[in-house]
Amino acid sequence: LYYEMGYGGLIFEYVNSSHKLVHYTIDTLIGVGGLGYRSRWEEYSNYFEDTFFIIEPGFNMELNVSSFFRVGFGLGYRYVDGLQAEGITEEELTGMTMNLILKFGFF
Repeated sequence: LYYEMGYGGLIFEYVNSSHKLVHYTIDTLIGVGGLGYRSRWEEYSNYFEDTFFIIEPGFNMELNVSSFFRVGFGLGYRYVDGLQAEGITEEELTGMTMNLILKFGFF
């Protein structure tokens, strides 16, 4: 099967000592996602979709590159619930994650 997946939601984040050159953050994403799938050889008329709940807490290290740019690296854990798709389980989408973080703005 050919799968397409996406998710999004609210991110709650605690930033420790953001004025320091290197600092850490702790965040949690709470949201919903969607998974679409079809046979690799079939047309989109045989396309199936399912939605799921997701929660993804993480720990990140960030570097203040300039007054408006930060770069970071993080580790997290993705938990997926409510998925009922053919050929893939919640357990296969649940697990450790790694993140590359690029932040632009006024901090």
